[in-house]
Amino acid sequence: MANCGNHTINIFEDDLYTVKEYLKIALNTVFYHRWLKNNDYTEEESSINNIYYLKINDKSLEEEINELNKKIENLSKTNNKLQITLNFYTEKVKRYLIYESLEGLWETWNFLVIISDKNTKDKETKMRKFISYILKELNDEKSYMPDIDINLEQFTSNNLNSDKKSKFPFEIKVNADFEQNSILAIKYKI
Repeated sequence: MANCGNHTINIFEDDLYTVKEYLKIALNTVFYHRWLKNNDYTEEESSINNIYYLKINDKSLEEEINELNKKIENLSKTNNKLQITLNFYTEKVKRYLIYESLEGLWETWNFLVIISDKNTKDKETKMRKFISYILKELNDEKSYMPDIDINLEQFTSNNLNSDKKSKFPFEIKVNADFEQNSILAIKYKI
């Protein structure tokens, strides 16, 4: 895809638990706006007081986020600077017998974090600003988004969990020790 949406968000420097909470909320917020599989979600309360977010009720997505948190925990023992990248693609293509590749990158989200012993104050206000910024990014320019070629029948009553193609393939990667200077456009910092 010629035009790709690119969002880089420098979260902040904070303790491991808070960083994982920010990422869980950020990923669920992005997926809520990009997930086409079904409308099944719940309102969740964050461990940061008075912060609520919409969580997609999908076991595989929940496992993916839990796996990400484990990787972050392990990597943070040796490196405190991490870049979490979420990529959305238009399709998953089977190659050979068991190998699949993702093609048609159309959106990238980079979350840059620094994990430290520092425990910031006023987390609630910072979280609200953070969520507002993500929502702004999600709702701004969308001309790069692919056409949705989905049979609308799968979104009616009993067909919500159809096996038909109904969500964009994605991948989540964690890179250790990113160089902040190598990221050209850090758009947001709390």
